[in-house]
Amino acid sequence: MSAERFEIVERIFHAALKLEPAARPAFVRTEIPADAALRKQVESLLNAADHSTMFLETSMLDGPPESRRVPALVPGRMIGPYRVIRELGRGGMGAVYEAEQSNPRRRVALKVVHGDGAGAKLSGHESRILGRLNHPYVANIFDAGSTADGLSYFVMELIEGERLDRFVEAQRLPRRGRLQLFCKICDAIQHAHMKSVIHLDLKPSNILVKPVGSGAGEELQVKVLDFGVSAISGSETTRTIRVGSAGEVQGTLAYMSPEQRRGDQDAADVRSDVYALGVILFKLMTGTLPYPMEGLSYHDAWRVIQEEQPRRPRVVDHGVPRDVDTIICTATADEPGRRYQSVAEFGGDVRRYLADQPIMARRPSKFYEWTKFAQRNKGLAATLLAILVGATTTTIGTATALNRARRAEAQLRVRLEREVMLSEFLTSFRDTGEEDGRGGGDETDPRASAVQGRHLLELKRSEARRALEAGRIAEAEREYERLLEIAKVILEPDNWYIAVLQGDHGECLIAGQRYPRAEEELLASYHRFLAQRGLQHPRTVQAVKRLVQLYTAWQRWARVDEWTARLEEARSAPASSQPVE
Repeated sequence: MSAERFEIVERIFHAALKLEPAARPAFVRTEIPADAALRKQVESLLNAADHSTMFLETSMLDGPPESRRVPALVPGRMIGPYRVIRELGRGGMGAVYEAEQSNPRRRVALKVVHGDGAGAKLSGHESRILGRLNHPYVANIFDAGSTADGLSYFVMELIEGERLDRFVEAQRLPRRGRLQLFCKICDAIQHAHMKSVIHLDLKPSNILVKPVGSGAGEELQVKVLDFGVSAISGSETTRTIRVGSAGEVQGTLAYMSPEQRRGDQDAADVRSDVYALGVILFKLMTGTLPYPMEGLSYHDAWRVIQEEQPRRPRVVDHGVPRDVDTIICTATADEPGRRYQSVAEFGGDVRRYLADQPIMARRPSKFYEWTKFAQRNKGLAATLLAILVGATTTTIGTATALNRARRAEAQLRVRLEREVMLSEFLTSFRDTGEEDGRGGGDETDPRASAVQGRHLLELKRSEARRALEAGRIAEAEREYERLLEIAKVILEPDNWYIAVLQGDHGECLIAGQRYPRAEEELLASYHRFLAQRGLQHPRTVQAVKRLVQLYTAWQRWARVDEWTARLEEARSAPASSQPVE
């Protein structure tokens, strides 16, 4: 779908959503009288929007769900050589049953759709796709056929597992275990890509997990399902063969790559699966999605995706390791060229992280590589540390001196953490060409003065301010959060510049109507300035003004009166002789 056609679809879709459901079909026909394919696309989006948050796990397929047309099969009915036992569930294109095969005798999963229409087309497509694949982490297909009364079916192995996200939460699987499980999913999808199959609808509900073995030998097995909207790539070209029509939006909105959301089928390739896997890993690490879609209607979720930037995993959950944050952000980059170019690369970086090796997505530094070496060789690192502590103890010779050495070690760890954070911060400037070289010294040296660090923070602060003034509130908020995180590491705890950033962050939160969080930041800024500069200092006065602004927007009138009085008190006092920094 071209950019022009996509804009038409988006404009008419948003206009139709404002109408009563009964009036929408006539409106769409009036707006698009001659282009049936474009009209069908808008109707498909409107149909998905009516299901509210169901779009988070529901594929966007044209036409009414085929499953509504599939009759409920009574237990005992024979479909080909398979005896129906019970219905397992219904999806957009049919119903799935547990069945029993007589020869060989085994339980199987029987997927049944009507023998005509999109359901049968997708069923035949999916059975052909599964016939290409032979991997322990992909559901095996056994048979396919049709009945005299117009039902098409295909038979797969019966997988008694639980969907990925629910399993890891129910089992309270630690992050490391989730990453190991994710590597198996990558292996399955890489196998499909090697067989020229692109899934295009990866999501937690299409991945089942089950324990195998018992006791200490138990391990987790994954099975990737539902290749109904997948593409088959040619061996001599990047063009792909798809079951859907041209310009059709296929996939699940919460996990679709930007090129899929645009309906640009020619641009969708293996990197589209990389993107979806990145979103899945984001959810495994944080419990939520890069875009805050939960609880939103389809219309609002679409607006969030179009207008806001995705969140970083460490902004949602600070416990996500930095390397994992980098891996996820690389996989979910908007532009396919900036993502991992294959699932093998993606899974390889996850495995490198698990092995305490430098990941490919991060620019290496000597300190980073040394840290990874120490993590891989814990015994050697512990021995060296013991030698260092032992030598210090021998030299000092007293218990008091030993305590001092331990305190020095703790301080050293804090300094190292600050240096790593500053090194990453400086690297980000070099990567974007924003550093102007101030501060002198070797640019690879992670140590810098507070003045230089503050200067670099100020450059990024200006960017955040421009984003806020341009109305890009979510982008500005993320930038201020990152700046505060960095400032609290590279600056001393009582540095006045932290209070400056807290005040800016609070003002940004007011613009986003996040009043409780804004109050927290603005009060922190005010108390820092009050303790360090006094009530009459210009920065303290500015902090009070922002609190008046907050409580006015929040309609907390008693607080408005309280802080207005404090503002008058500050203004009536003799002017401070302290300069504004």
